Amino acid sequence: MQRLQMTIILAILLACFATSKGFAEGYALRAGPASVGNGGPNPLGLPPQATDLELGFWTASGFEMGLGIPCLCIGGRMVKKWGGYLSLGGAMVVDSSGAGPGVYYAFGIERPSGTIRWGLEYKAAVGIGARGLLQPYSLRASLAFWRG
Repeated sequence: MQRLQMTIILAILLACFATSKGFAEGYALRAGPASVGNGGPNPLGLPPQATDLELGFWTASGFEMGLGIPCLCIGGRMVKKWGGYLSLGGAMVVDSSGAGPGVYYAFGIERPSGTIRWGLEYKAAVGIGARGLLQPYSLRASLAFWRG
């Protein structure tokens, strides 16, 4: 099962890198534990498990996509010149009680170091599943690859 998850993540990452230069502004690989309603986040595994990773993709116009726990999200990103950003949008929320539709928000910072940027991000989602309210969150460090 874990190999299947990693294969899916790598396939999506390759598909993102294959997009045209004019469309993609940046890609991020984020690593950090997610809290999915089971008593708080666990420490980051070394090497990280598939559930500790998230892939992100965004455009210069502010469109953003993310794949990982706590959600599969699609939304908008508002960026400040100093590197801070706020993201809002719709999501398929995932936690220990199941999955369901909902919304997410994220805020973070990405600082330049050539074409690679490092960053930190806090992401939370709220959704409705079969067993009730879903409220996962994550705090992750990232490496972002810039094309813009």
